[in-house]
Amino acid sequence: MNMGFPRCLLLPAGHPLGRSLAACTGAGNTRIPILLAWLWASMTGLPMADSGIPELTQLRLVNGSSRCAGRVEVLHNQQWGTVCDDNWDLTEARVVCRQLGCGTALSAPRGSRFGQGTDRIWLHEVNCTGTEAALSECRARPWGEHKCNHVEDAGVVCSDSNIPDPGPLQLVNGPNRCAGRVEVLHNHQWGTVCDDGWDLTDAGVVCRQLGCGTRI
Repeated sequence: MNMGFPRCLLLPAGHPLGRSLAACTGAGNTRIPILLAWLWASMTGLPMADSGIPELTQLRLVNGSSRCAGRVEVLHNQQWGTVCDDNWDLTEARVVCRQLGCGTALSAPRGSRFGQGTDRIWLHEVNCTGTEAALSECRARPWGEHKCNHVEDAGVVCSDSNIPDPGPLQLVNGPNRCAGRVEVLHNHQWGTVCDDGWDLTDAGVVCRQLGCGTRI
């Protein structure tokens, strides 16, 4: 599956990720499958210095039929919050779908179509040109400044919304729904997975369960 990223990440010799999870080596450097790199960095909190991959805003769609449809939520100051639907249309929805790797935008529901959020309202009067790589790159009022309530929560339906919800498993904090930190749902609470013994075999199971093709 080609997500627009290189299949392998070239790390400098001696990088801790290369020492622990090396898949192929050469010329004194280490090449790591990009999915493992994202998983490792998310789990350990250590940066992937010199990786050439920009830090992406954390974004998700909730209360929809899949990860590619639902209420738009963004993470700011370690807290998830919603987006007000003032000025919300297909232009903004296209940015969301592209950022999540969910294809193209089919609709941009307004008026809390996917239910009302309960946390902060982070973004108001979002105005995208349609070329942005992330919703946070679009013009908007300052974070948390708004004149809305949750009745006006914005939503998005992307073309890949027919992909079923994978259930009690998700990848978070990655560039799209097919890369990120592994989390599982147990007793109505999300939690992480320890990386002891974690390798490409385990990653392959995760990818298949999420309908994300094969691990890279």
